[in-house]
Amino acid sequence: MKKITLIVAVAAFGLSVSSCKKDYTCSCTYKEEHNGHLDDGHEKHEIKKANKKDAEAACDGHAATLKANPDHSAVKCELK
Repeated sequence: MKKITLIVAVAAFGLSVSSCKKDYTCSCTYKEEHNGHLDDGHEKHEIKKANKKDAEAACDGHAATLKANPDHSAVKCELK
């Protein structure tokens, strides 16, 4: 019985420290200037099989790319 308990405890510990990889969506909204007026823009960027930390970094990178465009303002990206 002690061996079974030890095996279950080790397995539970292994599962708890392994990174959970899943699919995420980076959803972004922004304002885009066109010929003197602002349009609402939105994009969804799929992030496949990533842990949360890597998905957040990818979403932040996508936001930085959108912000680099001089026609974009009020950029907001959210990981879902």
